[in-house]
Amino acid sequence: MPGWVEFLLNGVCHRLPAHSLVYGGKPAPLCARCTGLFAGAALLFAVLAASGLWRRSRLAPWHV
Repeated sequence: MPGWVEFLLNGVCHRLPAHSLVYGGKPAPLCARCTGLFAGAALLFAVLAASGLWRRSRLAPWHV
């Protein structure tokens, strides 16, 4: 994994080997908990955007 990716991931995930998923003998870049959190957040925003609920919600606008 490139060094800049390692740098970014160290700030958002604790990356404990005991909590990481293993693919092909190598640990995943994110632990299982953080993978689920980020995947869930991405899915939420995708569903909100696709259904048009993002515009109708009372969330703060992006410029705030």
